[in-house]
Amino acid sequence: MPRGRHRQAPPLHRMLAPAALAATALSCAGGAWLAADGLLPRVLATGAAATALAAAALLRGWDRAAGRRLGEAQAARRSLEWRVEERCAELEEDLEEARALRRTAQEEARAAEETFERLRTEHAALLRRYAHAETDRASALEGRRQLAIAAAEPAKALPPGRSASAVGPDAYRRACAALDLLAARSEAAPRPESDVGGADVGGAELGGSGDGFDYFGSGGPRPAARREAARAS
Repeated sequence: MPRGRHRQAPPLHRMLAPAALAATALSCAGGAWLAADGLLPRVLATGAAATALAAAALLRGWDRAAGRRLGEAQAARRSLEWRVEERCAELEEDLEEARALRRTAQEEARAAEETFERLRTEHAALLRRYAHAETDRASALEGRRQLAIAAAEPAKALPPGRSASAVGPDAYRRACAALDLLAARSEAAPRPESDVGGADVGGAELGGSGDGFDYFGSGGPRPAARREAARAS
């Protein structure tokens, strides 16, 4: 129960004043009917009328208060609806902004992913180039090592060459002796009969001397004569 001056419940407190006014008006009306003729009935009728006016004024006040409260409630409801609509509009704007930010973030994430893929491809290419460079470097180092090993070994001396001045008459004599040996071997080799007959016929037709066939066909000295001339020189 609420504390203070009014300890009655709110519904009972609201019904107390109208009930008292109604009881007063009914009492005055009943007294006017029961009383005899005179001043008393007039007073009772006047009191009943005054009580009715007071009740009417009270009810009118309650009606106006109820109307004000209803208007305030409706205004509050409209204000609440307006605030709710405004809040819904703000939330929709925030939702649109969030969607725009989400699209932007997705585009940035996609661009970052593409950049990451490109960087990873470039990194793989750099690793391959580095591996090739290391392989070339190792090959170059191995070649330098082989060259260093080859340079450290002593060079083989070449045999002394023969100068042009070393060729003298002895060399010419040995060459002429070798030519004579080859000519003797070729003369000692057996020849077919057809070749021999052809040679005789050719010799008779040419009318040459008995020295033999001229191999050079120029009538010049024979090889034996040339060898003798070489020995003499």
